[in-house]
Amino acid sequence: MKFKTVTPVLLVLLFLSFSTPTIGQNKSKSNAESIEALSLVLLFNNLNNDLNNRRNKPYLGEMTLKNGDFIEGYLSLNNPVGDNYVVIYYTENDSKIYPVDTIDEVKLYKTDNTNADTVFKTIENEKALLREVYNNNGDVAVYDTAISPFNNKLSGSVYVKENDALINTWFFWTSGPKHDLLRYIRNKDGVRYKRKDFESLDDLLQKV
Repeated sequence: MKFKTVTPVLLVLLFLSFSTPTIGQNKSKSNAESIEALSLVLLFNNLNNDLNNRRNKPYLGEMTLKNGDFIEGYLSLNNPVGDNYVVIYYTENDSKIYPVDTIDEVKLYKTDNTNADTVFKTIENEKALLREVYNNNGDVAVYDTAISPFNNKLSGSVYVKENDALINTWFFWTSGPKHDLLRYIRNKDGVRYKRKDFESLDDLLQKV
């Protein structure tokens, strides 16, 4: 977002510098133009801050805190605050913030496009909640960094937890999270699997 904000500001300043004569310039006029340019800079910065401060979409669900408290309602996940993340709980008249490190898990209820509730967990040293997309009774689990109910699609970075180790499958030369998971399975099994070997995401997850 910085590039989108800085570019208009620079164009405005360049326009003012070229359109204003520098010889015999009226001092009051110069001051007025400087104030106008500064106001435009502040305006663009405020717009940029508003974009950065937008909250993630809330979904209906429930949250269990590490102290045992249970909260149910509309929850907005993984909102950045400095270097950390928070969950925002919405009530009818207000909202309350819960740092991720105080949360045990969040469950978003199923929607028209999902078949089951979606679980989000705090794992190891991860600062944000991870969305659980597959779990075969705890032996192997797959997570990603999405903040919405699971709709049989991976999003963001994909993590595999196996033997108590959390592995980020992201690779620089990637075409997406599904390809990252396929690459992980190839390396794990030592087999050059192809996309066509897996008709669905469920088939791919069963191979982890």
